[in-house]
Amino acid sequence: MTGSAPPLEIRVLLFGMLRERLHAARLCIHEPVATVSELWDVVTTGRPDVATTRGSVRCACNLEYCQWDAPLTNGDEVAFMPPVCGG
Repeated sequence: MTGSAPPLEIRVLLFGMLRERLHAARLCIHEPVATVSELWDVVTTGRPDVATTRGSVRCACNLEYCQWDAPLTNGDEVAFMPPVCGG
């Protein structure tokens, strides 16, 4: 996390196994994060079993898929989505 970024209010939506493992569908984060990647680090702090799944997780900001280095601003909504298997 960047030390110079002010705290933001970011809404986080969790889907699939992320929801199950973190025992939450939604979170509200008030941390000084500058990117989606830094937000992931905050959300998965203390949960290496979840943090290591990042390579297979998609992220979206404000209803649009984004890259991990996408910048965040106050009030953004970020979704973390694991892969889905269809039948």
